[in-house]
Amino acid sequence: MASIQSIYTRTVHEHLGYRPVWLPGMPMSVGDVGIIEDDAFHTLTNLATLGIEVEEQVDDVADDAFELIAATGCSVEFKVAGSLAPSFTSLGQADAGARVVMSGKRSVLLQLRGAEHHRIANQAALHQGLLDAAQLAGPKSWKREWVAITDVVVAASGTVLVASAREAEIELKAAAGSVFTSLADVDAGFAVARQSDVGFKVIAQEGMTALYKAVQVKRSAWTGQDGITTARRSAVAPGDLIEEAAPTYGADDD
Repeated sequence: MASIQSIYTRTVHEHLGYRPVWLPGMPMSVGDVGIIEDDAFHTLTNLATLGIEVEEQVDDVADDAFELIAATGCSVEFKVAGSLAPSFTSLGQADAGARVVMSGKRSVLLQLRGAEHHRIANQAALHQGLLDAAQLAGPKSWKREWVAITDVVVAASGTVLVASAREAEIELKAAAGSVFTSLADVDAGFAVARQSDVGFKVIAQEGMTALYKAVQVKRSAWTGQDGITTARRSAVAPGDLIEEAAPTYGADDD
């Protein structure tokens, strides 16, 4: 059986093309350099320390731009105070809240509010810098196993749910008088009223670092123990020797 961490990483990466930060909310910045082990990024240094100068650009994104609900077998039902909702078994008529059913094999829910996309604007300079560093010796040399963070999605708030089995469910009770339209709304004051087979949850976490992309120097670019040779570099464009960091998540076991 795949771990909760692997399920989350694989599902988000396959649907959104980004890696999820594990644990959600862990600090991460564009330009960080490190390794990816067991689906988690570990910071070791940064591009500036290595003498690689890049420009960061920040873009606002729509709340649903990085959303996962129906695509992974999840459904969300909201309840307003005073309404009758037979599907809610743990909330009374006077209560407001939300109910999530996660019926898929690898069901993951991700909702963000107030997201910003931080990214390296000058990719060509990054590629050139990585290859230059790969030819150096000493403290500023680039290591084979390293990756560089090129994109980070940070949200004002976010919610993550990962099912540990099919037909997982969770009911959330909202604070009295709160107004909400998303599971990521902090003002809702959600509290868990009932849950079943929910393997991991983060509810309306403020300041969530949620997603990232990373690149590495291609394994095929390295020559023995000597790094990337001048002859190898001159044969291709710098960008052809850089690739997205290879997936590390485990097998998709039933």
